[in-house]
Amino acid sequence: MSYSIIFKRYAPFTTFGGGFHGDGRNSPNFFGTARCHGQVAFDFTKGYLSCHAHSDPTWHKWTPSKVTTQKPTITMSGCSCSSGTVKFTAHTAGSNPQAPGSPPIDTFIEVEATASRIKAKVFGDPFPNCEVFLKKNNAPSTSTVPTLSALKFELLGDYRTPHGPQVGPLTKLWGQNRSNLLLTIDHCITI
Repeated sequence: MSYSIIFKRYAPFTTFGGGFHGDGRNSPNFFGTARCHGQVAFDFTKGYLSCHAHSDPTWHKWTPSKVTTQKPTITMSGCSCSSGTVKFTAHTAGSNPQAPGSPPIDTFIEVEATASRIKAKVFGDPFPNCEVFLKKNNAPSTSTVPTLSALKFELLGDYRTPHGPQVGPLTKLWGQNRSNLLLTIDHCITI
C-alpha cells in the first residue's frame, strides 16, 4: 500500500500582494486551490517513490484575462526506508509568475512514517497558510474508473499565517526560512 503526503501553501485572501489572485479560503480543503502544491509518494517497502510540484493559475485583478501558472520546484533529501520506517525531507519553492524577481514561497517537510503513525515537521516562510494531507494511493483495476468517493485522505495539519495580504508577501518570503517551524505533526494513520 502506498501513500502520498500532500502539502499546499494557500493565500486565504481573495487578492494579496497588490491585487494578485488568492485562494479566498480560510480553512483546509483537499480539493482547494493553492499557490504551491507538493506531493511525495511512498510505501513501507521501497520508501520514497516519486514527487511532484505544481500550482494553480494566478492573475492580477486589473488584468484578469492574463492568466499564468508558476512552475514550482521540489527537491528530495534524506530518503531512507528501514524496518518499515520511511524517512524523507521535501522542499518546494514557487514564486509569483506575474511578478518577476519575487521571492518564492519555501516549504520544507521532514517526514518519518510507519504503517500506523506519521510524524512530521513543516518549516518555511511564515506566509501564506499551509495545509498537509495524507492520501491513500488506491490502485484501481484497469476495468474500473476511480470515483471521488473512493478517494481516501486525512488532514494532518494546518498552519494559519498571522500576516496580512500586503505585509505577508512583501516582507515574509525573503530567504528560505529553513529553521522557521510552522507545524509539528504526530498522527495515527486511520485510512
